[in-house]
Amino acid sequence: MKFSFRIRTGGEVIFLGSEHTQIVYYGEPEEHGRWRVDLNALEKLINDGLRDLHFGGYVDEFYCGLEIADIEGWGNSFIKTRDYVSLRPKIRAIVSVAQIDWLVVKDQSLEYQYLLLLEQVIDCIERISTAKRKPAGFEASAMAKQMRNVLSHIQLNQINLESPT
Repeated sequence: MKFSFRIRTGGEVIFLGSEHTQIVYYGEPEEHGRWRVDLNALEKLINDGLRDLHFGGYVDEFYCGLEIADIEGWGNSFIKTRDYVSLRPKIRAIVSVAQIDWLVVKDQSLEYQYLLLLEQVIDCIERISTAKRKPAGFEASAMAKQMRNVLSHIQLNQINLESPT
C-alpha cells in the first residue's frame, strides 16, 4: 500500500523553517505559531511501514487529504470537505480528508501536533468503512490497525522540522 499526503492549508499556516520565505502583503506579520511536523519525513516513514502490505480489494494507494487551517474562519471552503471520502477506481486509490484546526495547534509542541495528526489520519482511514461507495473487500479496520502500529513506532526526532543545533 502506498500512502501520500495531499496538503491544503489556509494562508495563516506557517511551517517551521519557512518563516522567511512567506510572502507578507501588509506590514509586519502577526505571530501565527508554527507547524512543527515534517510531513515529508512522516510520509516516507509511513510508506516504509506499509511497504508490501495490502488490505484487500483493488486499492493500491491511499491519499490522506490533510487540511490545516482556521477551519471555521475559512468557512464553507474547508467545512464542506470535513468528512470527504472518495473512491478512485481508475487509479486504484482512495482519498479521505483529515482536518486539523490551526487555532488549536499553532502554538503547541511537536508532540501535541503529532498526536493530533495521528488521530486524524486514523480517523480518515476508519471513515472509509462508512463511505457510500467503498471498495469491495477493502479492510479499512486492518489498515487503521497497521497505521496505528506504524505511527506508534515513529520517534519525534524523525519528524521534527526544527533545525538541529
